[in-house]
Amino acid sequence: MNDFLGLGKLSQNGLEVIKLVYPDLAQPALRKVGQALETTLDFTMIPVKYLGMFSQKADIQLKRNLNKYQEKLETLDMDSIGSVPPEIGVPILEELTRITNEELTEMYTNLLVNASTVEKSRHAHPSFINVLKNISSDEARIIDYIMHNEKKLPIYVRYERESSAYGPVPVTDNINNINTLVSLDFPDNNDFYIKNLVSLGIVEAKDLYYRFQVEQYKVFEESINRLKEQANETMNKMIELEQANGEFASSYKLRKLWGHFKVTDYGKEFFKGITLENN
Repeated sequence: MNDFLGLGKLSQNGLEVIKLVYPDLAQPALRKVGQALETTLDFTMIPVKYLGMFSQKADIQLKRNLNKYQEKLETLDMDSIGSVPPEIGVPILEELTRITNEELTEMYTNLLVNASTVEKSRHAHPSFINVLKNISSDEARIIDYIMHNEKKLPIYVRYERESSAYGPVPVTDNINNINTLVSLDFPDNNDFYIKNLVSLGIVEAKDLYYRFQVEQYKVFEESINRLKEQANETMNKMIELEQANGEFASSYKLRKLWGHFKVTDYGKEFFKGITLENN
């Protein structure tokens, strides 16, 4: 349809979405929103799904989160704003109807802003939405920490056994210290959180062989002692099993192995997509 109060050529569907959030269509700031979301709003199903039965909480969240998006667009020149592809914009808008966590809101809106700009849209990949959908508020805090503390990434420790017959064999999982670096709602989930970020391709484990690099983390000592007890129990069971099978079960040695988590190349691209500075 024709330009409506400077909002761009929005369809009726697009105008319905805009009016859900911005009843005052005469706001000059809406021009940038209209230009960026023109194509996306044609595809979004928000009015069909919610118009006339939009819950108050979802209504408040959408307004709150889109207002944050609008405020970020205000720092950009009109000439720098492009059109958000529907494959990026539609799922983000749907998520913004229910996201309440501040860190996640910041990441979603930053991704939408990057997708809205001509220069930085290359950093807004659809797969990043899947990452955001699969992390908790605690993991969002961990990601935020890792993005801003590259020289102090979380470390881990594990035990493995060495034998002349089998070589090194892991006997414990990694434990990490992320819950001493970031305030978490569920600190006991620290190991699961890191495993999830590894599975999503954000970080990877990198073994270290220089003890001085981890001496500062004295808070690890109690956890390390528990790990060593677990490792010894596991190793003894393995030795008993091998002896029962008539295998040679001697010359075993338990060693402690340190490491840290490194941001992957994919993770670096993801960080560019969910931040507005240094792109």
